[in-house]
Parts: sequence; C-alpha cells; structure tokens
Amino acid sequence: MSKQEVSYRGIARNVHWHDSPTRYKVLSFRVEVLDKDGNSDKHIPVELDLMDVVDILVDSDEVEITGTMGENGIFLPNLIRNVRTGATIESRRKRKTAKYLLSLLLPFVLGVAGLILSRGSSRGGAAGGLITGAIIGCGLCIVLWILMAVFDSRRKA
Repeated sequence: MSKQEVSYRGIARNVHWHDSPTRYKVLSFRVEVLDKDGNSDKHIPVELDLMDVVDILVDSDEVEITGTMGENGIFLPNLIRNVRTGATIESRRKRKTAKYLLSLLLPFVLGVAGLILSRGSSRGGAAGGLITGAIIGCGLCIVLWILMAVFDSRRKA
C-alpha cells in the first residue's frame, strides 16, 4: 500500500545537520504548523538525506514541505520550499527511483527490439533475436549501473 503524499506549511525550528551511517548528511528540523489564527497547531519532525550541506533554510524560516510520514513518525519530504527565499530542494529518493526504473526497463526494450529485428532473419529465428536483444540489454544495463555508481561516488567525494 502506497502512502499518501501530504503538504504542510509552517515555521522551521531547530534546523541542524548531522552525519548519517551512509555517506550522506541529514538535514533535521521540525515544522511548527500554525492554524489560521497563527497559533501553534502541531510540530512535525522532518529529516532529509542530502549529499552536501545546502543552505536552504535557517531557524524561523517559513517552509512548505511535501512528502510522506515515515513509520517512525518522522516526515520524509520529497520537496522542501523556503517561502522566504523561494529556494527548493528535492529528495534524492525521488531522483534515484527514476534512474533505477530506467535501468530495469532498458533490457526489456532491447529484447523486444531484438525480437522485432530478427523476424526477417532466417538464422536464429525469433528466439535468437530475443536472446541477442536480452544479452545486449543486460550488458547495457550493467554499463549503466557502473556509470551511475561512478557518477554518484564522484558527487559524494
């Protein structure tokens, strides 16, 4: 079951960075959500993993956050927007998902292309074209994974 994405607007409090067990930095803060009369309605703890420390917000900035609530009660934003500066930052989870979906789809597409191209061939038939396409697709998928790992490691260094 997919969690529903929600948005909140409020004041950032206790903004700080700390190291995570991975190579990423964690931006932690809480959002003080205000009701329509300006009274503090609730406090939402927020964490976002980033590769680099980014000066997107400081204590008392008004922010808009969009994302889902984690199992541990910490809000996991896909997007943070600083209302004062207009600066935005996206979660790396969202970007990473698109890269991996592409790398998983590539072998399938090339396998189908190999099958279509082999229909006119007398040697190997449809099965030969599918196997050739799948082998090429897997090889390109491995190359893509290696390039993504090299690119990610260079960005983290």
